[in-house]
This record gives sequence, structure tokens and C-alpha cells, in this order.
Amino acid sequence: MYTLFIIPIWYYKFILILNNTPKNPSSNFISSTRHFLHSYTSSFLFKVYSTRQSISMLMSQLLICII
Repeated sequence: MYTLFIIPIWYYKFILILNNTPKNPSSNFISSTRHFLHSYTSSFLFKVYSTRQSISMLMSQLLICII
């Protein structure tokens, strides 16, 4: 659970560094890469979070059944 908070912090630091790069012809490429990274990372984090939630739900259901 702790890693879920660490990953976005490093990721947004990376975005800030990309945002501070001077404007040049490759900035379009950088922005598209940033957009792709953002969507990929957010979807990945959401998947991890949802799977963890479903696992915890399953565990709680199992505990209830055992009790």
C-alpha cells in the first residue's frame, strides 16, 4: 500500500522536470510521451488498486464464511 503513494510522487517529479524543459522542436514529442506515460501509469495504478480491493473483498468474504 505504501508503494502506491511513492510511485505517483516520483512520477509527478518526472513530469515537472519535463514541463520545465525549454521549448524546442522536440517538445511536441516530449508532451506526447508525457501524455502516454500519464495515461499508462494512471491506468496501471487503477488496476493495481482495484485488484487489491477485490482481493481484500474476497478475503473478507472468506473470513465471514469461515466464522
